[in-house]
Amino acid sequence: MSIRSFVCMVVLSFFTVGSVASESANSFPRIWVNDGDKQKILENIKNHHWAASLQHQLEQRVQPYSLRHASNPEYLLSRIPRTWGGNHYTDVDINKAPDNNLSDVPSGLPFNTSGKAPIPTLHRAFDYRITSKSGNAFEVPTIDDMLPYNTAPYFAMPLKIAGTNEYEHVPYIARHLRSIYTDILALGVDAAVLYYLTGKQEYAQLAADILWAFIEPLHYMNTVKTPRIHASGVIITNYLRDARITMPMFPIMYDFVHDFVNNQNNTVFDAVTKTRRHFDDGLAQSVFVKLAEIVLDKGITQTNWSVLEGEAILYNILAIKDAEKRDALFGIFFKEGTANHDSFTWSLSNFTTENIWPETVLYAFDVSRRMLQMMDTIDRNDDLFNVDIFAANAHMLDGPYVFHNLEYPNTKTMNFGDSMREQPAYGRLYNALAGAATQHGDSKHIERVKQALSYYYQNQGEFAPKIETTRLGYIGPLKLLRGVHFDMDKVVAMPEKESTLHLSHAGIVMQRNYNTSNIVEHGLMYYTGGASYVHAHASSIDLEMYGAGMVLGPDFGSGGYGREVHNTYAVNHASHNTVIVNGQASRKHPRSWSEVMSPTRLLAADPRPKQAASSPNISFSCQALDDTHNATVNQRCVVMVRTSNSSGYYLDMFRVKSTGETHFSDYLYHNLGDSTDTTWLAGQPVRMTPQPKRYASYTDEKHQYPGWHWFKQTTTSDKTTAGFNLRFNLHDAQSYMHALVPPSKNKRELSLALGPATPGVSKGYDKRPTQVVSIRQYGEAWDHPYVVVYEPSKSDQATVQNVSLIDQGNKVVGAIVESMVDGETIKDIIILQDSNEAITRVPQLSLSFNGRMAMARIQSDAQSTQQNVYLYIGEGSSFKFQEQKVEITTDIKIGQPAP
Repeated sequence: MSIRSFVCMVVLSFFTVGSVASESANSFPRIWVNDGDKQKILENIKNHHWAASLQHQLEQRVQPYSLRHASNPEYLLSRIPRTWGGNHYTDVDINKAPDNNLSDVPSGLPFNTSGKAPIPTLHRAFDYRITSKSGNAFEVPTIDDMLPYNTAPYFAMPLKIAGTNEYEHVPYIARHLRSIYTDILALGVDAAVLYYLTGKQEYAQLAADILWAFIEPLHYMNTVKTPRIHASGVIITNYLRDARITMPMFPIMYDFVHDFVNNQNNTVFDAVTKTRRHFDDGLAQSVFVKLAEIVLDKGITQTNWSVLEGEAILYNILAIKDAEKRDALFGIFFKEGTANHDSFTWSLSNFTTENIWPETVLYAFDVSRRMLQMMDTIDRNDDLFNVDIFAANAHMLDGPYVFHNLEYPNTKTMNFGDSMREQPAYGRLYNALAGAATQHGDSKHIERVKQALSYYYQNQGEFAPKIETTRLGYIGPLKLLRGVHFDMDKVVAMPEKESTLHLSHAGIVMQRNYNTSNIVEHGLMYYTGGASYVHAHASSIDLEMYGAGMVLGPDFGSGGYGREVHNTYAVNHASHNTVIVNGQASRKHPRSWSEVMSPTRLLAADPRPKQAASSPNISFSCQALDDTHNATVNQRCVVMVRTSNSSGYYLDMFRVKSTGETHFSDYLYHNLGDSTDTTWLAGQPVRMTPQPKRYASYTDEKHQYPGWHWFKQTTTSDKTTAGFNLRFNLHDAQSYMHALVPPSKNKRELSLALGPATPGVSKGYDKRPTQVVSIRQYGEAWDHPYVVVYEPSKSDQATVQNVSLIDQGNKVVGAIVESMVDGETIKDIIILQDSNEAITRVPQLSLSFNGRMAMARIQSDAQSTQQNVYLYIGEGSSFKFQEQKVEITTDIKIGQPAP
C-alpha cells in the first residue's frame, strides 16, 4: 500500500463508536467508554494501522515504568512530590501572589501552612514560573529527575538551567510541580487504558498504585485559602488549572481499574509504609464526592469557567456509586448550578445563535471541544442520568465549523479581543465533534465532519496521529478510544466557507472574496466590529484586512496578561484600526479580563450572513455603534471590490461624531511593514515634522487611555484639505499595501508613527514595529466622513489610480474609484449613504438611487471604444444610472447586473 493511499484510507479515523448503555448503576467503565465499546476498539487495532499505532504509543509511554514498577514500586511512587519530611500540612494560606523570583525566597517558604495529616500529603504547585539567579529559565524536570523521598520542606531540588549544563539549587520548584503531577497522572491514565484494552495486570497495578498515592493524601487536604479566586486549588494553587488538569484524571483512572482495585485478591503498594495493602474504596468514594463538591462551590459564574471545570465535576460524579448522592450532584451540575458555578444547561443556553461560545476565538474553540466531549459522556450514561442531551441540543454540532470560517487564506486566524493568530487544533475539535455526532447517531453530521477532518489532515501532510501529554487537560487516549475507521480513497476539496459571517456576541461581521485562481496570494477578507464579551477589548468599530498573502492591516490581539503592553495598549483603542473623537477614548473595566464597550450593530450586508454571494466581485457591510462610554455615534461601511483575478481593493468609509461638540477626531490605521511612503496626489513627498509629544494618554496611570503613548517616532504634516497616497512597504514579504485618501473639505493632519510589534503575524513582522497612520480631521466627520481606499498588492505600483468623493449638497454620499487593470480602465461609482431610507440624486453623473449602497461599474478596453456598464444594489430599492435601471422588489437585498 502506498503512503498516499494509506493516508487517504485512515485520515478520517477519529469517530466515536456507538456506546452500549451501562448494564447496571455501578458498572464500570463509563466515562470515556463503556465496556461494550471494547470489541470495536480491538477490531480497529487489529485491522487499522492508525489504531495499532496509537496503542503502540501508549505501550511505549507506559512500559518503561510498568516493567520497573513490577519489581520496584518505590522508584516511581517515592518521586511523587509528597511531604516526605514530616510536615504533612493539610492547609495553605496565600495572602497575595508573590512578585519576586520564587527561587530567591531565602527560607524557601512560598506560603503559610497549617494542619497535620497522619501521612505525607501532596506539595502544592504554585502556578508561577521561576528563573535562575541569572534570569534564565529552568528546564522542566522529568519524572526520572525527581528526587526519591525528598524530605525538603517544599521539595527543594537542583534544576538544570535551560540551554546549559549547569544546575542551581531551588528551594521551591513552584510551577514545575504542576508539570510533574501532569506527567505522573497521565502515566496513570495511560496504564489504566492499556489495562482496559489488554487485561494485563502490570498495567492495572501501575495505575492503581498511582491512583492510591494521590487519593489517600487528598482525603486530608483542603483547598488553598486566598483572596485570589484563581489561587484556591487543592494540588495546583491555580484552581482553574487544578480543575482542568488533575481533578478529572483521578476518576478516569478509577473508572478503568475499578474492578481490579475492588478485587480482594489485589492490593496496592503504599510508599509510606513500604507495604502492600487493600485499596480503600470507601475512602476513594469520599474523595470523588469531595472533589465534585469543591468545584461546584468555587469559580465565577457567567464565564467559560463552568465549562472548563465541567469535566472535573462530571467525571467525579460518574465515579460515585451512591445513586442518591450521584443523582443529587448531577442535578446541581446539570440543571441547578450554584452561586459560583453555572449549570450545564445554562452553559448550553449561553452559546450564540452561531452555536459558539461568546468569547474570542482562542477561548470559544476550547469551550466547544469540551462541551462536545461532555455531551458525548452524558449521552453514554443516559440510563444513569435520564437525560437525552442531544434531543434539544443537536444544533451544537453545527458550531465548530464557524472557526474554519474565521481563518484567513494563509491559515492565520482572525484576531479580536484576547486572541492569537495560530491555527487552532482543528483535529482535537473535529475529533470531539465526530465523537458526539456518532454517539448521537447523526449521519448528516458524520458525513460533514468526515469532509472537514479529511481536508484538515490531508493539508497537514502525512497522517500520523500522536498521543502527547497536553498541559491543560489530558485527552490523548481519546484518539483511540472514541475512534472509528472510515475508508477515504479520494482527495477532499476544501469545505465551503461562508462569504459573510456574523459573530453576534462580538459585533463582528466578516466577508471574504475567493473569486481568484490563487486564494492565498489574491484572496480578500476583512472584518469590522467590536462589543463586550469576556476577554474583549475596547475598540470602537475595529477593522482588520487581508491581502497579498498576509493580514496586512492587523488588529493587535493579546499582548500577554500582566504585561504593560497588554494592560495599557492591547486592550485600549489605540491598538485598533478605529477612530478616536476629541483625543479621548476610555473603557469600563469591571474585571481586568473583560473590557466593556457598547455593542456594534450590523446595519446591512450583502451577501447576508450564511447566504451565497450575489456578485462575484462586490460585497459590503455597514456597522453602527452608539458608544455610551465615550459619547460618540459611529458608523463604518466597507466595500470589498475585486477588479481582476489578481487585484481588488477595500473602500472604508467611517462616519463619526460626538454627542456633544466634535472638535477633532483621529482615524487610526496599523499596517505591517518596514517603511511607509507618503506623497501628495500629484506625486510630491509630504513634508513631515517630528512631534514626539503629539500622543499622550490622558487618564490615570494604571490604564493610560487611549493607549497611543506607545506610538514612537511620530511625525506630522501641516494642516491641509488635499488628498494623499500612502504605500506600506514589506520588503521581506515582497508585498505592499497602497492607501489612497481623497481630498476633503475639512482641514486634516497626517501623522506617521511606529507602534509595538503585532503578535502572531507572518514572515517575521511580529518582531518589527508596526507602521501606524493617524489622520486627524478638525470639525465634524459625519457628513464629511473618513474615506480611504486600500489596495493590497504584490506590486509596488497600485492599480487604483484615483479616488474622488461624491457630494450631495454638503454631504459626502459616496466615492468614485478609478483603476487601470491589465490595460482596462475600471470606474466604480459607489454610493454609501448612512441610511437605507436615503435618496441620492447626482445629476452630473445621471445617477439616482433609493437606499444605502449601490455601485455602477464602467469598464472599457483600451483597444475598444465600447463601454460595459454593470449595476449593483447592495441595499436599496431602485437604482438608475444613465440609461440603465435596476429595481429590487423583494425584501432580500441582492445585487443584480443590468439586463
